[in-house]
Amino acid sequence: MEAFGRAQAVWFPYWSNDYVKAGPDESVKVSTYSLGADGAVMVVSNLGDVEKTATLKIDLEASDCQAPWGRPTWSPMARSH
Repeated sequence: MEAFGRAQAVWFPYWSNDYVKAGPDESVKVSTYSLGADGAVMVVSNLGDVEKTATLKIDLEASDCQAPWGRPTWSPMARSH
């Protein structure tokens, strides 16, 4: 996270991250560290008791997390149970 630039990033906690819809249900939460056009790290958490596959729908128009070319790139960092 330090190599990403967390100290310079703007943090959007899951309770005020309106531009990301996570599923399949309310137990999946997403918080974001954003460097604007320079990238973002999204922290996806399953707060439920059952393992599930998360889906994200991101409104790039409403966020400041756009990649410079207008399209996100994904690189999962970790998976925990």
